[in-house]
Amino acid sequence: MDDDVGRSVFISYRRRVASFIARAVYQDLTAHGFNVFMDVVDLDAGGFKQVIVRQIASRPHFIVILTPGTLERCEDPNDWLRQEIEYAIQMERNIVPVLANGFDFSANMRYLTGTLAELKERNALPVPHEYFDEAMERLRKRFLRQHAPGTLIPAPRKDLAEVARRLAIVDAQPEVTTQDLTAEDYFIRAIQKQDEFEDLDGAIADFGHAIKLNPEYVMAYNNRGNAYALKGNMEGAIADWNETLRLDPCCFPAYNNRGNGRKSQGDFTGAITDFDKALSLEPKSAHVYHNRASARHSLGDLDGAIADYTSALKLDANNARSFYNRGTARYANGDLVQAINDWDEAIRLDPTYAAPYYNRAVARRAQGNLLGALEDFQRFLTMGGGDHFQNRDKVTQQIHELEARLG
Repeated sequence: MDDDVGRSVFISYRRRVASFIARAVYQDLTAHGFNVFMDVVDLDAGGFKQVIVRQIASRPHFIVILTPGTLERCEDPNDWLRQEIEYAIQMERNIVPVLANGFDFSANMRYLTGTLAELKERNALPVPHEYFDEAMERLRKRFLRQHAPGTLIPAPRKDLAEVARRLAIVDAQPEVTTQDLTAEDYFIRAIQKQDEFEDLDGAIADFGHAIKLNPEYVMAYNNRGNAYALKGNMEGAIADWNETLRLDPCCFPAYNNRGNGRKSQGDFTGAITDFDKALSLEPKSAHVYHNRASARHSLGDLDGAIADYTSALKLDANNARSFYNRGTARYANGDLVQAINDWDEAIRLDPTYAAPYYNRAVARRAQGNLLGALEDFQRFLTMGGGDHFQNRDKVTQQIHELEARLG
C-alpha cells in the first residue's frame, strides 16, 4: 500500500460527549503527518452524508472515539454514528476503538446489536488523559500500521472542495489542552449523573467544574441550563442558555431549550422567536415544530399551531403527542371531525395515553355520540387519567349523567 494512502484516517465520534478527545487525536495525528478526516459540523440535510460515506470508503483506517454516552443513541438503526461504524465494518477497514473517560464495553452491551456487536471484538486502545502522549504513540506506531483488507475507493474530485472546507474548520480550532480533556471528563460525568442517577445537584456541580476548567465550554453551559430547568430554576437555566448562545450563536439546542424556558414563563412571543431561530438552523427538527406549535396555540394562533403540528408529523409520523395536540388545536378551531381523527390516531399509536380518551369523549358528546363518549370517559378513568384532574368527581359525574341519558 502506498505510504500516503496507508496514513489516511477517518475519525468517528459523538460530538455531544467526545468533541475534545476527538479533536486532540486529530491534532496529534495531523502533527505527525497523517491525512485525517474529522467533521465538526453537524450533518447537513441532503448530500453531505454521501461525502462522509465516500471518505470512509477512501481511507484504510477508521478510528471511533468511545466515551460514556457515545453509544446510547445506537439503539436506533438510523443513528448516523452507528451507520458510520457499520459501514466501516462492511468495507473491512482497520477499525480502532479509542476508549476515553472510563468507557467500558461491558456497560454498553445493550447497544452493541447486529453488525455493531463486532466492535467489541476489535483491538481497542485506552487513552487515559494523564498518558495521552504515550497512547498516541501506540496509536501511530502500532494500531495504524495494521492492514485493512477491504478495497479502497478513491473519493471523487467533486467532494474535494467540501472536504477541504470542513477540514479548514477543524484546523482553525484551538489546540486541545489537558484542562480541556479534564473538563470533558467532568462534562460526561455530569451527564451520567443527570441521565442515569437523577442527581441534578451533582450534575450541576460537575458542569460547573467543567466550565471552570474551560470557560468557553459551550455544551457545558447548555446542559447545566437543562439541569437547572429540571430543578425549577428557570432564571439560572435561561442565564446559562444565554451564555451558550453568546459563545456560539449557532447552537441549535440552546435556542430550543431557551424557547421552552421562555414558554414555561409565559413569554410565548420570545419562545417563538427562539424556535424560529432553531428551525432556521435545523429545519427538519420535529420536536421544535411541536414546541413552536404549542407556543402558537398559547397565543391563540390556532391555524399556525395546526400547521406546525402538521410539519412535526410529516417528520415524525409516530408521535402520539403531536396528534393529540393537533387534535386539541383543531377542536378549539371548531373542527370536531378532524380533532377526533387526530385523537383516534394518538390512541392507535399509544393505547395507554389517557388524555386523548378524555378529549375524544368531550367531542363525541358534542356530536351526540353519547355511547362513544361514555366509553371514552370510562376508559379514561380506568387508566388513571382522572388522577390528573383536580376534581376527579367531575369526570365521574359526567359518566353518571351519560348513563342516565342512555338508560
